[in-house]
Order: sequence, then C-alpha cells, then structure tokens
Amino acid sequence: MKRFLWIIGGVAGLAAILVVIALIIGSQIPREHEATASIVIASPPQAVWDEITDIERHPEWRSQLQTVKTVTPGQKYQLTVLGSSALFELEVVESEPPRRAVWLTRDIGGPMNVRWRIDIEPRDEGCAVTIRESGTTDHPWFRFVLKHLIGYESFARAFLADLRAHALNRQAADGP
Repeated sequence: MKRFLWIIGGVAGLAAILVVIALIIGSQIPREHEATASIVIASPPQAVWDEITDIERHPEWRSQLQTVKTVTPGQKYQLTVLGSSALFELEVVESEPPRRAVWLTRDIGGPMNVRWRIDIEPRDEGCAVTIRESGTTDHPWFRFVLKHLIGYESFARAFLADLRAHALNRQAADGP
C-alpha cells in the first residue's frame, strides 16, 4: 500500500511540475498572436459567401460549433462550442459581399479574443478562402496550450475544412 501511495504521489508531483513549467513558458509567450489559413473551394465566391455569412446555420456544418443564438440580426451572435460550456460572442464588424468579412469573437468570461478577416478570391476552379487571425490570449496556460499543443491556426483550419466539406456535400446534393 505504501508503494502505491508513493507512486500516486510521484505522478501527482510530476504533473504539478509540468503544469508549473507550462505556466512559466506560457508567461514568456506574447499575449498577441497572428495566424493565416487558406483553402481552395470548388464553388463560386457568392455561394461560399452565402454559407460563411449565414451564421445562424453554421451549426449545420461546423463540427466544433453546437449552437448559435442571434443577439442582433446580421451583426451579433452568441456561440457555444461542442462539448464545452464556453460562450463566445461573434460580432460582424465589416462586410463586403462577396469578398471580405471581418468578425470579432470574444470568449465571454474566458482568456481569448480573436479577429478574423475572411477574404474570398475568385479562381478558375472556384475560389480561395483565406482567414487572417489576430488575437489576444490573457492567461499563460492558454497561451502555452494554444502555441505548443493546439496551434494558432487550428480553429481557422477547422472552419475552412468544414466549409469545404459542406460545399462538396451541397454540390453532391444539387447534382451535376
């Protein structure tokens, strides 16, 4: 029994040391970050624009999003993430159909705020969608996790992958 307690104590001690190291490293990471992610989608720019800007329907195709509640139609929304109680506020601050949208997303009560500039550029094969993210993360733990475990561009890449899959599903459903 003593040996078991020593093992449990050792594991707990090691975990505590790792958390402290992550906090120290995180405190050295700048609060601000920038990231870019792009994808080419075989759909016309207007169709992609319509999907991106119909925020109320995002839970139908965004794998990480659970619900969207409209606060101000066309301007402010509350989002909940799948498997989380985190609440985000998304505000549309710029809209230039069908080529550019700018969103501010605030983590209500949380450590992160993000600005996404979404650009849609026509291409022969459809359009290129680029997300330029600039954000701030207050807590050192989350800065460490975001930079070293998740990756700054991970949320934008997930959004773009879901958008491409949704566009392909719509094309398949609409037929040739």
